[in-house]
Amino acid sequence: MRVGPSVTNALSTDAVAIRAPMLGRFFRAPAPTEPPYVEVGSKVDPNDTVCIIEVMKLFNTVNAGVRGTIVDAPVADGAMVEHD
Repeated sequence: MRVGPSVTNALSTDAVAIRAPMLGRFFRAPAPTEPPYVEVGSKVDPNDTVCIIEVMKLFNTVNAGVRGTIVDAPVADGAMVEHD
């Protein structure tokens, strides 16, 4: 996911990528029947959860780490992600 000062079609140079802190399976919501933590256009603060990454049946929350607006979410729900 990327956080920037505003939602635009092109990423601005001041957008910040929220990177995976570990290898695992990426999930946008806490459960399949729950809404996603964030959507493109969502405002976030540094401590807001943006996704979870599952590693060996342990679910780890990933926080935004910055204040801004989600401008892109290029990872599909349930996809494997690598560290960074």
